Amino acid sequence: MVRRRPILFAGLAAFSCAPLAISWPVRAQVRKGLRIGALVIGSWPIPQVVQELVKLGYVEGENTTFVARSAKGEDERLPALAIELVALKPDVILAVSTPPAMALKESGASIPIVFCQLGGDPVNLGLVESISRPGGNITGIAGNYVDVAAKRLQLLKEIVPYIVRVAVLLNPLSAGAVAITREIEKASHALAIDAIPIEFKRGEDLPQAIEKATELRAQALIIAADVVSITNRKTIIELSLQKKLPTMYNQPIEVIDGGLISYGPDAKVQWSRAAYYLDQILRGRKPADLPIEQATSLTMAINRKTAEALRLSIPPAIWARADEVIE
Repeated sequence: MVRRRPILFAGLAAFSCAPLAISWPVRAQVRKGLRIGALVIGSWPIPQVVQELVKLGYVEGENTTFVARSAKGEDERLPALAIELVALKPDVILAVSTPPAMALKESGASIPIVFCQLGGDPVNLGLVESISRPGGNITGIAGNYVDVAAKRLQLLKEIVPYIVRVAVLLNPLSAGAVAITREIEKASHALAIDAIPIEFKRGEDLPQAIEKATELRAQALIIAADVVSITNRKTIIELSLQKKLPTMYNQPIEVIDGGLISYGPDAKVQWSRAAYYLDQILRGRKPADLPIEQATSLTMAINRKTAEALRLSIPPAIWARADEVIE
């Protein structure tokens, strides 16, 4: 593996409330008895946020208790889990991705909420009043995944210049994935590419979705990322390789696991900023006074072995631009 700059990959370890064996300088005194909640669909990002919080002085067993609820990939469980988590009365709650944020919003909770990995526009989703003045008890970091959707298609065209038909795999239950697909469809006209949306809702739907892509003679895939696709990424990677389909992903972890290329907001920056927002709120600032941040740091990863397996001759300029090359 050749690393051109540090990238934090979304981990797969389950969230744990056990004390972390990590020692970092404490930035400032943290009052004891704090409770930090988290609502997620899966469990993959939580350890990274906890590590960032430890750097800021929030240590499990010393001054902080971390409490989390996971829907384990089942979106329909989120409303009940949101109510359950709110009933535990944490001082602040982290919502990872759009569905948990929406579930907490709809629960009517007055507890401060910080979101990250948001797939859509927080204003359009009804989470906040405006980017500069959120106006309620919710703030956070918007992922900008929709904004980079067109660039992902352009990169795929540079890597596979012969493509004229691309399948876009999306979960229609994900507002972010729907918005991403819409942007890809808009961008496809200028590139003379036919973008074909293919829907899936559960991991079990993916084999049929990818089979449909081949039946429709798609020459490549783009994943309109959501938690279901990330959780089932190994299935997508395996099937797309079997079908010889070059595939564009959203996060470097998907390339580490064998995907061809990823391009999107840097997860490390989002985890760090989410921890900063949690810290600011715990130190007395109100979510309404913390403007929404847009994720502007982008990262690209390419898997050389996968490129060779697909017999792709990737231009040297693309290799040079990659933040990480997986050997």
